[in-house]
Amino acid sequence: MAEKERGSRVLVLVGHGSQGYPESARSVEVLAEALRERRIFAEVRAAFLKAPPFLADVLDGLRARTTYVVPHLAADGVVGGEALPRSLNDRKGIVVCKATGTHPGIAGIAVARLAELRGAFALDPARLGVLVAGHGTLRNPDSAERARALAQALLAERAAGEARAAFIEEPPLVSAWDRLLAAPDIAVVPLLMAEGRHGGNDIARLLGIEPEDPGLRLSQPSRPFAGPFALMGRRLWLLKVLGADPAFAEIVLARVAEAEGAG
Repeated sequence: MAEKERGSRVLVLVGHGSQGYPESARSVEVLAEALRERRIFAEVRAAFLKAPPFLADVLDGLRARTTYVVPHLAADGVVGGEALPRSLNDRKGIVVCKATGTHPGIAGIAVARLAELRGAFALDPARLGVLVAGHGTLRNPDSAERARALAQALLAERAAGEARAAFIEEPPLVSAWDRLLAAPDIAVVPLLMAEGRHGGNDIARLLGIEPEDPGLRLSQPSRPFAGPFALMGRRLWLLKVLGADPAFAEIVLARVAEAEGAG
């Protein structure tokens, strides 16, 4: 997409959101601000399905000719495939783009994160196992399929010696990581778009990391991983949720460009 003013075209980034975990909004808000600064659209707004500002309220306040709604979600699934369409109520001028987490470019983001980790600790890729930690739900297979596809992509890119997907809400569970992977060094890549309850607490707990462990204080964006943690006779690192990576700005623009081309 050319970097020029888009007139009356507006971009709305939509996250899941959680009223009990306000930090779950951070990745969407940061991404919206980054795109706002690029002045590609007349306006860029952040909205959420489960917390304010709610998507319906944000759309009510817009008068754009065309509004691109980009879900910052890891999969289409229950939220993107069901809850999001219900929130739109057949509004005019709305173009719903594909979810950011379903774009093939996420593999490149994960590869770059893992390369940074390996460089920081001189890790041998052949001795590194990667656990792609997804949400998963028995109500819709898309979430699990996306995590498994990412694990296969990481193997194809030779980012690690082995890679498996595990889940918060369906088997194999994240808590089974030590049985799923044999490598001495383990990197956990959360295929989540927000830090919130799942990204901030649940995955660490399921891995066996104590909530008060000082190593859980993820460092600055220049080093987006925590660890190593000594668990089950192995070394384990926990990366930040993928959705917090600044590279998602390009994926958002790619999703809008796809929708423009299809229109």
